[in-house]
Amino acid sequence: MQGAPKFNEILAKVVMIDELLHTDINGYVNDILKITNTFVNHFNNNNLKLYTGGSDSHIITIDLTDNNLTGKQCEELLKQQHILVNRNSLPYDKLGPSITSGIRIGTLSLATLKMDVNDYCKILDLITRTILQKQIIDDNLVESIVKKYSIINISNEEIQP
Repeated sequence: MQGAPKFNEILAKVVMIDELLHTDINGYVNDILKITNTFVNHFNNNNLKLYTGGSDSHIITIDLTDNNLTGKQCEELLKQQHILVNRNSLPYDKLGPSITSGIRIGTLSLATLKMDVNDYCKILDLITRTILQKQIIDDNLVESIVKKYSIINISNEEIQP
């Protein structure tokens, strides 16, 4: 019923278990919540409407109806600046699931990369200015920041013989 063993899947599970054994889960969760709270406070201070008013997880949903911007437009503007968000329907959304009135942002990758507060605040500011100005602000900023946090470099630091 389960099929043949897939060695790439078995290896991926072994790597995941090893990472979990060597990770301070409480510290990781605290980092996620710290980053999320920074995002929430910044968005609120810049009059961006959050769907629930805040977040108690790694997900933030921004209601774009007051910004004359659709979720699809915002997703595309941010994508061109190397920031991936998801367009997100809001309850009673009149625009439908392919356009949407909101976007959803997650902060897990920033915590996983152990990104410095100054760097993720630059990205946060870029997201905010893009939404408020409805245009591409800087299509090289994120790429230059993320190069400092290469997954290869992080993996090599944690590999132990």
